[in-house]
Amino acid sequence: MKYHISADDLIRYIYKEVSFMEKLAIEKAIRRDAHLREQYQEMSRAFHQLDELSHLESPTTGVLDNILTYSKLSNLQTEFSA
Repeated sequence: MKYHISADDLIRYIYKEVSFMEKLAIEKAIRRDAHLREQYQEMSRAFHQLDELSHLESPTTGVLDNILTYSKLSNLQTEFSA
């Protein structure tokens, strides 16, 4: 049986959300199809980069307050300019 592997299938594979049979079919397709393998490798790199970013610290309350203050001041300046 020939199974078409989509980008959605690759994403589910990367997130380990496929059945055992799907896993085998995807791995076989990745080994045989250079274009699919390249697509998988790009998605896998992106997944790992996102995972690394999720470990970064959130901005401090002071930084968020500064951004909100700047936004409010910018909005006021726009209202007065109009």
